[in-house]
Amino acid sequence: MDAIVARDVDAFHKSLGPNVGTGHDYLLDNPVQFTDIDEVHEEGGRILVLVMGAMQIGGKIDPSKMGYTFYFEKDKSGEWQIVSID
Repeated sequence: MDAIVARDVDAFHKSLGPNVGTGHDYLLDNPVQFTDIDEVHEEGGRILVLVMGAMQIGGKIDPSKMGYTFYFEKDKSGEWQIVSID
């Protein structure tokens, strides 16, 4: 999430699993202000984290709330990585 806020593509890619690729790079297009972790739960060996916030468009905070669900999964070495963002 820090990489998204900082719009740091290299840090963002390091936080993703090796098979994710660049499909989520669009998340770096507009500045985001994360405000709350809304929900965290386990599902099928993955940890799902729903994070709420607001997007900045044209230098102004969009008043409508937005949310992303981050899907975390352990890799073979036991490290948690983001495998998807929805």
